[in-house]
Amino acid sequence: MTSAQSTQQNQTSLDQELRRLVARARPHKIVETGTQLGLGSTLTICEALAENGLSEDQFYSIEVNPNYYAQAWTNLGQRGFHPRLLRGLSIPRSMLPAQADPETHFPDQLDDLLGFVLRTQRPEFVMLDSAGALGFIEFQYAIGLLKSPCYVALNGVCESKHARSLALIEADGRFKLLEMSRDKGGWCMAHFKP
Repeated sequence: MTSAQSTQQNQTSLDQELRRLVARARPHKIVETGTQLGLGSTLTICEALAENGLSEDQFYSIEVNPNYYAQAWTNLGQRGFHPRLLRGLSIPRSMLPAQADPETHFPDQLDDLLGFVLRTQRPEFVMLDSAGALGFIEFQYAIGLLKSPCYVALNGVCESKHARSLALIEADGRFKLLEMSRDKGGWCMAHFKP
């Protein structure tokens, strides 16, 4: 199997599990970080919501890069999807690590958008897939703000992005690990009860 096929297979299994989760849990409020171009998990979640007769008007997806944001808006709109795309940093700017600067250096963008959504919307499903250097910081920040049971999905659990997040999930009794793959960067889904 080539590297591209393995990556595609890993993405396909994540896509399948995202679809299953939406079908089973039927979340009405969702927040995702790391929209990028809108063609990965963002598109999968939009499709899963539509397949299950659920509205995308309470699906928030956060992207800091203005160019990616614009392309995601176009890519999703061309497919008939209009989630609430938010342009800015997911975490407070003061929490940004120095190594995240090349991917997140957009000083004119809003910050703390994940915190805003978690505090005001109380989502039932959180998908964390921001830039690698933000992974564990973003995970800890989100968990600290969750006040009700929630499904949590992480992309990059075998990479520096979310390896520590996965270790915490496996050690913390508030989490129930539901699905996991270690292929090509890995991902996991868990249920969190504060």
